[in-house]
Amino acid sequence: MTTRAAASKKKASEEPAKRGPGRPPKISRERVLEVALERLYEDTYRGFSLRKLAAWLGVAPGAIYTYFADKDELLAALADQILPDLWVELDDGLDWKASLVKWMYEFRAALLGAAGLKDLIALRINSPALLSGFLSLARLLESAGLPEREAAHGAQHLIMTVCGFVFLELDALQPDLRDALAATKLQPGFERLTQHVTVDDYDPLYDITVRNTLAGIELAAKGAERR
Repeated sequence: MTTRAAASKKKASEEPAKRGPGRPPKISRERVLEVALERLYEDTYRGFSLRKLAAWLGVAPGAIYTYFADKDELLAALADQILPDLWVELDDGLDWKASLVKWMYEFRAALLGAAGLKDLIALRINSPALLSGFLSLARLLESAGLPEREAAHGAQHLIMTVCGFVFLELDALQPDLRDALAATKLQPGFERLTQHVTVDDYDPLYDITVRNTLAGIELAAKGAERR
């Protein structure tokens, strides 16, 4: 699935625009955010700094402070900008269960497609930028039979469930962690259970997550009916 956030990724090998001698580079808040997004895809969150960003923009670091007080403010603004583009809309043509299943798989795919922005997304996972998506999920859960309060909590939990799974999945796929997980299968006394530990394919675990989520919603809806 293509997202606007993924489409905005550009190759880091592109050269910054040249300017005439003695002319200061022209930057704007939008340009700072655009280049910051490019660099985050390439350098990841840990390698990102305002000093590096300023060098890529061809300006002194102080120029960025014209628009952002510090790195945290810039990253928060960037997260609020990209989160709506990563959001996957619910399919209104399906019943609540089929719509939710489709959303859970497509939202996971969208987040995996923006793997380089994992830490940035985690920074603002409860951002107001996701408010419309939260509301649509809550309404879906109300249609499934959950009371308003439980639907609101359930919507928040759904967002955190999908994002949390993806974040852990991406971490576990790092070479050092993957090797460590694989090594546990060789330790004496761990053979019985660790032979089933997933190392490279997390689809079966996500299938379980989706099934358990649906079962929990149905159980909660039945409990609400009895009250």
